[in-house]
Amino acid sequence: MDTYVALIRKARDSDYSVDFPDVPGCVTAGKDLDEALAFAREALAGHLQLLAEEGEPLPEASSLEAVMDDPENRDAVAALVPAPMVRGKAVRVNVMLDEYLLKAIDKLAGDRGRSEFLAEAARARVSGAQRQMPAETLAAATARRRQAAEVAKRSVVGRAKRRSRRAPRR
Repeated sequence: MDTYVALIRKARDSDYSVDFPDVPGCVTAGKDLDEALAFAREALAGHLQLLAEEGEPLPEASSLEAVMDDPENRDAVAALVPAPMVRGKAVRVNVMLDEYLLKAIDKLAGDRGRSEFLAEAARARVSGAQRQMPAETLAAATARRRQAAEVAKRSVVGRAKRRSRRAPRR
């Protein structure tokens, strides 16, 4: 499953705004970071579902590094949001199953039918795997990145100062 980068920003005297650079038009806001991130998950789910229903391809998710390399995004806090399971058009597939497993599936499926039962089981399994994915807010990672950049900057400035001290004066 893809994981999309959400960018969270806070302007003075406003709520936290959230946008997804890879999903144009998918924006939301929240009073605090937790609410903004919860609304971001909902907005992404709704937006991707609408795209699927319209037969539009789902956008490719960029890497965190690619998104944060854009100078316009450096003031934002990044969060990784797993793409939700969207429902698309049903497609016929041919699978081979153990005969006893198939009998058990048919018995459990009842009136819903085999296909719906298998689809529900697969969705549950995929969703469970998604929940196990890390969806941490990257404020700490962003802070570490900025700190590393500051250390590198000080290191370069420090080297320049040391060199200037060593240079003979005329």
